[in-house]
Amino acid sequence: RHLVEDAEADLLTARSKADIAAEEVRSATLELDSQRITAAFGGTVTTRYAEIGQWVDPTETLFTLVDDSQREIEAHVDAADSVAVNVGQVVIVSSDAFPGLEWQESVVRLGAEAGSQQNANSIKVYVSLGSDSPVLHYGQQVNADIRTVWNSNTLKIPFAALSRHNGQTVVAVLEGEHARMKIIETGIEDFSMAEVKQGLSVGETVILLRGTTLKNGDKVYSRTLSK
Repeated sequence: RHLVEDAEADLLTARSKADIAAEEVRSATLELDSQRITAAFGGTVTTRYAEIGQWVDPTETLFTLVDDSQREIEAHVDAADSVAVNVGQVVIVSSDAFPGLEWQESVVRLGAEAGSQQNANSIKVYVSLGSDSPVLHYGQQVNADIRTVWNSNTLKIPFAALSRHNGQTVVAVLEGEHARMKIIETGIEDFSMAEVKQGLSVGETVILLRGTTLKNGDKVYSRTLSK
């Protein structure tokens, strides 16, 4: 009986030691897990701000991770122009790295707040980047033309051909060797061109005034620039 009691005591001691060892393993596992940073998604690390062994605060940024499956373009639009930008609008994208290549994307979402870009308020506009795009690197700059209004069948002329007279838009048309002033109505505009809604026909030659004042009947000399 004495031997049985000793064996039971040894068993209880062994079980107690096993429980202590299991708790130590659990604590060590938790300690190890607390030192491991696990991302919420798989991707590519584009920037690392900390080195191995470096002490950091919980609020510090350790690295920048990009989700490879969620590529998109971040564009900055002047806040005054952003009211015309909406989700779903067509965006024509090009890159200086691929001369002559353009492809079509769309606006997927708008930033929630305005920021400062080149001393001007701007809104972030996020554009899709689908399978039609060439191979682009993270951070690579592209050109994005957001089509807020679009008319595929229109006549357009450069701003340099337009002038204002008595509150009306006027262009100078070349007729023979003389200028003829015509009142026109313009529509959609971009950074350099204006749509002509009426007052001008396809095939007419307009004169780029570039600050010059012309009157009806003024003689104009035309020349062809050599390349």
